[in-house]
Amino acid sequence: MEQFVSKKYSLKGFVTSSIGGRKENQDSYGFMETPLGALAIVCDGMGGGPAGSVASFKVCEEIMRTLGAAHPGVVRETALREAVVRAQQTLESMEEQNMQYCGMGTTLTAVLVNEESALLAWAGDSRIYQLRGSKMVYRTADHSLVAELVRRKAMTEEQARKSPQANVITRGLGHLGNNIPDVVEVTYKAGDRFVLCTDGVWGAMAHNDILSRFTSDEDLCCIVAGIDKEVDKIGAAAGGHHDNHTLAIMEMGKDSLKHASAFPFSMRSAFKALSGVFGDVADGLSSMFIWRMAGTVAVMAVALLCLVLTVRNCAKPTPKGVVASSGGGGSAVMSKPSASDPVEVSVKKEPAPRAKKDVRRDSLSKAEEYLEQMALPIPNMDKAKAQKVKEEYYIRLEKAVLPIGAIAKFVRENKDRMMEMKQDSLKSFVPTDGAQRAIKEARFLINGF
Repeated sequence: MEQFVSKKYSLKGFVTSSIGGRKENQDSYGFMETPLGALAIVCDGMGGGPAGSVASFKVCEEIMRTLGAAHPGVVRETALREAVVRAQQTLESMEEQNMQYCGMGTTLTAVLVNEESALLAWAGDSRIYQLRGSKMVYRTADHSLVAELVRRKAMTEEQARKSPQANVITRGLGHLGNNIPDVVEVTYKAGDRFVLCTDGVWGAMAHNDILSRFTSDEDLCCIVAGIDKEVDKIGAAAGGHHDNHTLAIMEMGKDSLKHASAFPFSMRSAFKALSGVFGDVADGLSSMFIWRMAGTVAVMAVALLCLVLTVRNCAKPTPKGVVASSGGGGSAVMSKPSASDPVEVSVKKEPAPRAKKDVRRDSLSKAEEYLEQMALPIPNMDKAKAQKVKEEYYIRLEKAVLPIGAIAKFVRENKDRMMEMKQDSLKSFVPTDGAQRAIKEARFLINGF
């Protein structure tokens, strides 16, 4: 067992990793302070797959190395996604150079904490829990076959946990087709705990049993050691062939600076704010009843006003032939539109026949849209060359869309600073050799800040 502490971000934790009943421990973990926050990471090499331990170790190493060298001014989500892309490229390069690594892969869970909030990223069936008191505030959604069946209500959580197909994952780094992690930002309070664990931990105990242990009043070291011992005990009773299991728990020492907005810019955010207020009221009625109730009434009043305005807007007559759409086919790897996003309005005399959705072409259009928004000077790219680049992006779309989107977001946010750079540096960004060259050159610009 190891302890990790960050005085800068006021957190402490413990981590342990055990071989279980297997011949090799394919799990890996790491912790470090980076310019963007304190990073904790846990990876589970593909069970039974070739070089699973190498895959999990290399992903931990590459993500830690990339974020450790990141510039403090870079957007955290952009940097984290880019670190994952580099880790994936490292695994692909190793597979190309050494046949014994072909087919290797790993899950990923990572928590990047700074004073404002915590950024959670995951791919696969390793999990991240956020716990507050005796309750679970958040839990990542598994990328696995049985998890999808649970979401479709074809089986229960307990049935999925005990299923023989529980280890079949649909997303992860390495040889899997989908290597794009889910990334979410959450706020936290003093005393909140973040748990990172592989399926060897949560798969050994029922959901309520493991939550009661995660939220125990014992010291963190005792909780981690106790769960580790219990998993081995359960595994031994079942024949001693249980999986590797890695568990990291860290506890926050103070509240995050960022909180959910109290002003309801949309109905969705209004109800989210209301639920947070009611939760706070329930936690502290005895000490701050009057002030908290006053705050609740105020938020409810604003939410009611927002509801009235929304109803009025919805009740306005729509001119004949005007169709409102949310705009953009949208790629599954791009950020989801919020309720406050602008709405495009177009006039059509007759509704066009509904065409079969082409996800790849829609994703390509989104990628091209982001490239156009970069507004970089590309004076010498003729139509033929542009078409060639377009075809190259289309061919490598699955691997290129996410990095392009992330890079485009960074460029837009730092446009003024980039325009001050030398023209030679800007011209070197032209993706003449396709998506991978564009990404490579963009890294040069990003690391230059």
